[in-house]
Amino acid sequence: MGTLLGTRWTFVHVARNPLDTLASFTETSFPLSIPRHSMDVSVIPKYTQAGLNFAGAYSSRYYCVIYDAWLLLQNENYII
Repeated sequence: MGTLLGTRWTFVHVARNPLDTLASFTETSFPLSIPRHSMDVSVIPKYTQAGLNFAGAYSSRYYCVIYDAWLLLQNENYII
């Protein structure tokens, strides 16, 4: 696993609500970076599962950020 990148790397999996992802695709133009088929939210579970599979295989290199929860924590007016 460490031959291409060495051993000093970490995989950060940012998980988002699929509807937020779709909204971002429709509100912002990404003509050179996001293929049109990626705008189909039905592929999101596949990619999410791939990240979770990586976590199972390489847990010491994996961190998951739940994007919606992170946003709430960034808002200083939000009370937990």
